[in-house]
Amino acid sequence: MKAKESHLRFYVLFLSYQDKQYSDYRDLSLLDYKDLQHRFIESLAAHLRITEVDKLEEGGLTPDQSDALNSTLNRLFDNLDNYLITDEYTSWLTSDREILFFHSMLKVMSISKIDLIERPKDVKLIGDTLWPKLRDKEYKKHITEQRKEAEKKAKHYLERHNIRPSDDGYYEQLEKETEHYFRREVDLDTREEIMELEDTPLTSTLETTKLVCSLCSTIDKKCHITIINYLTYCCIAKNIELRTVQLLLLNIRNLYILSYQKISLNWDILKTNNKHLIRKTYDRLESQYKITNLFFPTEDPEIQKKCIVTTLDLLFATASNFEHRFKLLADKFSLDKSNSEDHSIALNDKQWDMLVDLAGGDTKPKINRALNKILKDAYKNRFHEK
Repeated sequence: MKAKESHLRFYVLFLSYQDKQYSDYRDLSLLDYKDLQHRFIESLAAHLRITEVDKLEEGGLTPDQSDALNSTLNRLFDNLDNYLITDEYTSWLTSDREILFFHSMLKVMSISKIDLIERPKDVKLIGDTLWPKLRDKEYKKHITEQRKEAEKKAKHYLERHNIRPSDDGYYEQLEKETEHYFRREVDLDTREEIMELEDTPLTSTLETTKLVCSLCSTIDKKCHITIINYLTYCCIAKNIELRTVQLLLLNIRNLYILSYQKISLNWDILKTNNKHLIRKTYDRLESQYKITNLFFPTEDPEIQKKCIVTTLDLLFATASNFEHRFKLLADKFSLDKSNSEDHSIALNDKQWDMLVDLAGGDTKPKINRALNKILKDAYKNRFHEK
């Protein structure tokens, strides 16, 4: 029976751990089926100390070598159930949107130090930790209370220095000292939040998954396979339990399903192909949410658009006030759109079919050539008639 690609990767990883050899998880993710087979045979030969790989492929082994081969193959098969991350947990990772969400969720878990295995109900705390606070009613109430406290401290300060309300410049001095105490309180809150985050120890799951922060799924299309390879190796090395990895993948998949159902690609902000509008939204998300901590910076509009989609997916999954956050982004987008030139034209189905027929296909180059010819011919005819 022909082995699956995931099985071949597992065999190579298992043998590399047994032989205490370094395994390049990224390189392994780039190999096609034929190359994986060859890598497995090479790993098997090295494990059995068979110098002539051809003998292993062609069956020219000694009886002792054959016994060792059968024993090794049986051990590999027996350990599939113990350490292999099966397709049941990974087959949903097919589209760019799914892969980007999967990788980004692992990253935000690592950055926020919130383990969705130990704290599955605390997913919204990721947003509280990572995303900027909105100026909503609760925020404004907190700021008002901080200002009142700052003013109280400022009055005590002035009183201790014998500065009275009847003195000239008292209220200007009071305003200055109030701002000083207010800023100090805000800075203190920020420092405490940073220190609390830095002092939070990593769980075994977060310790294992922190490697993903060095990967980039907008550049490496096989990044998710690299991550699965790495997690598989960690299971083999007993750095993490297989069941833990399975639950992690299921939790992230369930979060993705909820985001997918909510975030529609038909929304104007996601439907547009206007490069200027895409860039404006991308830059806004970077300014507000520092999304280059999750995605490698890019000038490519197509990749920028994917980053925008995934950011909205993440915000829905992790922010407790998504509707408010999205409205702010959508309102800004509408303003950008009203101030932007739009050279697109709307065609009904019949008009589109006619254009495709004239172009001899529906690819972008063919459509562009057909439109260019139609415009040139029409312009020449109009000029000729004059």
